[in-house]
Amino acid sequence: MSKAEFTKGPYKVKQESPDTFIVRDSRGAGICSIRGHRKRAVTRAKADAHLLAAAPEMYDLLDTIENDAGQVPQWLWDRIQTTLAKARGEAT
Repeated sequence: MSKAEFTKGPYKVKQESPDTFIVRDSRGAGICSIRGHRKRAVTRAKADAHLLAAAPEMYDLLDTIENDAGQVPQWLWDRIQTTLAKARGEAT
């Protein structure tokens, strides 16, 4: 298992225009920009931006789960490990 190298969180979402949302790191640098062109797409763009902004915290939460005593069901443990590997770019 490799060490994750991510831009330092927490991330924040800023609405830059009526249809554009920017996810920024803790120093205010832009991580990504998401834009929607129609009303429904703008709603999805906003939701996507907030999902991306929560990603560092979700990763940290999943990464802190330990299963030494087998308390997490195997199917769930496998999903957690696959999700973490995907976030590190080790799986698709």
